[in-house]
Order: sequence, then C-alpha cells, then structure tokens
Amino acid sequence: MEAIVQRLRPVVDRHGSAQHRVRFYQSQLQLNLRRDRYVTTEETLAYAHAAVAVCEEYGVIEGLPMARFNLGFVLLWQDSFEEAMVELRAALELAERAGDIAHCARCLSYLTLAARRLGRVEETAKYAEQSARAAHAGDMRDYVAAAHAHRSWVALKTGVIDAARTHAEAAVSIWSDLALAFPMQWIATLTLLYLDLKEDAVDRALERVDTLLAHTQQPLPGDAMDALARAARFRDAREPSSARSALATALRHLESSGYL
Repeated sequence: MEAIVQRLRPVVDRHGSAQHRVRFYQSQLQLNLRRDRYVTTEETLAYAHAAVAVCEEYGVIEGLPMARFNLGFVLLWQDSFEEAMVELRAALELAERAGDIAHCARCLSYLTLAARRLGRVEETAKYAEQSARAAHAGDMRDYVAAAHAHRSWVALKTGVIDAARTHAEAAVSIWSDLALAFPMQWIATLTLLYLDLKEDAVDRALERVDTLLAHTQQPLPGDAMDALARAARFRDAREPSSARSALATALRHLESSGYL
C-alpha cells in the first residue's frame, strides 16, 4: 500500500479533484494509523488537517463529517483531548443532520473516551449511554462493547465494583467474537486487571497481559508497557511474586497517566 501511495501522491497532487485529494488524504491517514497501531505522528495529523482544509475550501460537503471525525480521532491519540472533543462534536452534529447512525456511534464512542481520559466521570457516563444507544441502533458490536467498557470505568470510579466487572467482561466477550481485533481493548482490560489484582487473583490478572501486549493493540505508555512485558516474563518463568510486583508498577503508571 505504501508503494502505491508513493506513485499516486504526485498524480493526485497535480491532477486530482478536491474529492480525490480528500479521499487520498483520508486513505493515507487510515493506513498510517493501522501501521503505527493508532499512535498519531505529525504526518498523520497533517493529513487530517489537510482533508478538513480541502473540504472547507472547495465545499466538499459530503466529505466533511468524516474529515472532522478523523481530525478529532488523531488528536485524541495525541492526547489533545479538548481539541479532539471540538472536532468530534462538530462531526457528530453533521452526522446527526444527515441521519447517519453509524457515524454518530463512532463520534459518540470517542467523545466518551476523550471525556474519560480527562477524568470527567459524569460526562463520560452521559456519553457512554448515548454511545450505547447509537451503537445498538447501528448494529455496531465493537462500539456496543466500547460503551460497556466506558460504563465499567464509570462504575469503578463511583465504587460500584460488581457493575465495573460485569460491564468490562461484557466488552471483552463481544470483542472476542469479532472477526477483526478491536485495537483499544485496554479500555476494558485495564479495569479487569485492576480488579483482579485488588482481589489478589494474580493468575487471572496475568492472563490479561497478553491482550495488552498484542501487536493488534494500541500500545500503552512506555513505562507501563515495559512493566507489563516484565510481568509476562516473570509469569513465564514461574515467579508469581515478581510478576505481581510488575503488574502493580504498570497500574501505577497507568493511573498517573489517566488511563485507569
């Protein structure tokens, strides 16, 4: 795909219509995100801004909802949460006007995540319920699961432990049945890992580490990933005490960085 892109770029830049350029920028953005495991690079962010700019300058109305969504999406993975929410709300408004339920579900799901990363429990709960309704209406099971995951985080933050585990397990169960791996399973798995460790169910907690380290998943912050990798090595070496200590270290890093 990258080789094809290199051949196409000068042709699109020189001869492409506004619609062609928007589609090209968005395709390159999606390729980059998949290649980079949903970590935003400056190049990816530039493609997102370029797509929005072309849509607005040349009146490519049909491309604007996805362009605004994509910009919000990549800002989210850059930890620019407030900016991401501005773009995602704008994309949601456009999707609602068009009656595009699937696009509404996408926007709401990542608005929920942005509110969560900002630590806003009530706002996260509000968006999670809206997201669940839209995902069910659009039959988008990956986002139904994501809504469960965010409900789980809200329950954890408000001390409703049984509901936190129930929602997180529901999310993991749905994702396990999908043909393609949902790449942000940490949004439920971290809650389960935290609860397992709190209950001293170390073996169960260690079983979840492989999901977080999988190449299909968005990587967590470096210090946390290093600690999770150590936990996996200690597990395989049958050193449960050291594995538990590494897990606790990972969770401390994740709590301090707003992932948990």
